Amino acid sequence: MTQSGLFDAPRYNSLDEVLSAIRGLKDDPLANAGTNIVISRGNPKARLLLVGEAPGPQENIKGKPFVGPAGQLLDKILQAAEFDPENDIYITNSVFRMPPGDDGKAFRKPNDKEIEFYRPFVFE
Repeated sequence: MTQSGLFDAPRYNSLDEVLSAIRGLKDDPLANAGTNIVISRGNPKARLLLVGEAPGPQENIKGKPFVGPAGQLLDKILQAAEFDPENDIYITNSVFRMPPGDDGKAFRKPNDKEIEFYRPFVFE
């Protein structure tokens, strides 16, 4: 890993290539969670990057981050600040799969190992 850790992943030409690479990764700590890959929404060329924690149940279903109740609130806040969430901002999460729940919960916060695994791809 480089000292910054930001540029360890190979460079890709499209989000489809990133998605394909993530599907083929070995040792993905969330691969057996039974959840979908949720990468991003918005404009990949935007000057503002918003990184959330992890996909939740609605994001897992729809395949896009911040589409549940928290995402609806976020969109309202961004629009009130005169940002268009789909054009002015690129939105992703620190991990690209919903971490499975512990103790009967539907989902949980990602742990450090999971965040570190996905980190190079967050900035891709």
